[in-house]
Amino acid sequence: MEFEEMYRMAKEAAVRQCLNQRVKLGSTACVILSRAGKRYIGKNLVAACGLGYCAEQAAVTAMLNDGACEIESLLVIDHEGVPLTPCGRCLELFTQISESNREAKILLSPTEFHTVAALYPIDWKQLPDKRS
Repeated sequence: MEFEEMYRMAKEAAVRQCLNQRVKLGSTACVILSRAGKRYIGKNLVAACGLGYCAEQAAVTAMLNDGACEIESLLVIDHEGVPLTPCGRCLELFTQISESNREAKILLSPTEFHTVAALYPIDWKQLPDKRS
């Protein structure tokens, strides 16, 4: 049931909009389910000059603004409804806001998921410090 509800929410948000010739919104959408059980939605923004942000970053911002930082699961889809895995930058963001997010589930279907740790197996923050 978790996947279906999150998919419905993401599908409603993942509607591509061309705000002007330089800015597009909503090619992807993300729904985060926090460990506290609340859902947060974000959609991506692409702008000229390499500006913009991922849908995951927008959803994380909404979650942080609400005082939460631990992710139970998340779903990212494109505007056609295809589930996606987060990019490396977003995986890094998840682990920086809370180490427990390495166990967060990235949902790909009602029966398939990967944890952040599986998609991001070597976390530089967990490596021993070799500086002397």
